[in-house]
Amino acid sequence: MLTLEEVLSATGGKLINNTNKDIVFSSVTTNSKEAGQGMLFIPLIGERFDGHNFINDAAENGAAAALTKYNLKPDKSDFILIKVDDTLRALQDLAKYIRNKYNRVKVIAITGSAGKTTTKNFVTSVLREKYKVLCNEGNYNNQIGMPLTIMNMDGSYDIAVLEMGMNSFGEIRRLSEIARQDMAIITNIGTAHLGKLGSRVNILKAKLEITEHLNEGNVVYLNGDDDLLKNVKGAYQIKYFGCEENNDIKVFKLKDNKNGGMEFKIQYKGNVEKFNIRLPGRHNVLNALPAIAIGYDFGLNSEEISRGLLKTENEKMRLKLFESSNMKIIDDTYNANPDSMIVAIDYLIDCITNRKVAILGDMLELDNYSERFHTEIGKYCYLNGIDILITYGTMAEYIAKGAVDSGMNEKNVYSFNDMGKLKENLPLILKSDDSILIKGSRAMKMDEIAEYLGEK
Repeated sequence: MLTLEEVLSATGGKLINNTNKDIVFSSVTTNSKEAGQGMLFIPLIGERFDGHNFINDAAENGAAAALTKYNLKPDKSDFILIKVDDTLRALQDLAKYIRNKYNRVKVIAITGSAGKTTTKNFVTSVLREKYKVLCNEGNYNNQIGMPLTIMNMDGSYDIAVLEMGMNSFGEIRRLSEIARQDMAIITNIGTAHLGKLGSRVNILKAKLEITEHLNEGNVVYLNGDDDLLKNVKGAYQIKYFGCEENNDIKVFKLKDNKNGGMEFKIQYKGNVEKFNIRLPGRHNVLNALPAIAIGYDFGLNSEEISRGLLKTENEKMRLKLFESSNMKIIDDTYNANPDSMIVAIDYLIDCITNRKVAILGDMLELDNYSERFHTEIGKYCYLNGIDILITYGTMAEYIAKGAVDSGMNEKNVYSFNDMGKLKENLPLILKSDDSILIKGSRAMKMDEIAEYLGEK
């Protein structure tokens, strides 16, 4: 809860129409439809909308006050308006104030090109075996979502696990200024955002903004199998995780378990332990390693860590395996970049089935690198034994071209630019007992294909 005085102090805001400074806000929202009794509404401005247009709706729904960039008059005389220079900045400043108010809460920040959300889920599940843990839900990892998560912090929490996403330089720096994390995890440095940042070295620099506020008393967990992360140095402590011999937490003897997940052993601080996860693939084992190390570092025993790992499940549209009409369908439609494409294809390859079918859509935000990476994915499909390739989208045609140019039979490659025609042709292409991967960038709406096949 926040008092009006706290809001004014944190944001530098000024009251427009009310002097009742005794009010206490129950919570904060940026959605007028979710505004309830006694809440503070923060209207944000986007490319296609302006939340200020919904201030009166928020008031009608019970909100007690709103921030505003403009000089406005509310319909309700008792509704409080607070003038600020920038409503997004004000939200972030409020989150920063809350973080400082509850500074005993330990904050773990997570970033990386892939695996952020899964790693966050593993860390959260493990630590919840012993502590009360706050974490960002879903994809609340940006300049809006993470501050809103912190706004839920109070004195009852022991730890906050915060995922940090980015598109360009400076974004993680700003999130770190708000979160003031005590430790950090970087999962890997891939090719997502290559179009904007130009090189993996620049992506590394942007991700390392998460460490700028850390010192020798803080720990950073880095993927020691990553060619760029393994060479990172800083004033903070570094603990490396991965498969390679020189990692601080080392994993070995990876194999599929009977439940569609993975079984593996780890070595950490001289001890060897066996763990299981319910998620498939080597990449998810790597996502689990920081959670195991942090679990031990926070005083959990192996049994507690094991329970936490087994409670972690894949989120919707992230390598979700289901069956329909005797076909195994892998729904990985949440998003796509070259690194996550390869991970998903590897998972398809591991399926024991008659035919392996990849339905792949455009990978966006690759700019000048787009043709090159789409072509390479096509080549990867052919070299790794994909039997049938179906592409959707203009750039995905280069996936098809890359596969055919590498040697795949043209009769086994299909390209579509119309979702309706793609769906119409699927029954003619697919067979019973096929294993099918569906993946592409979120804007391509590849989840429609997964839903269509799930209805069969």
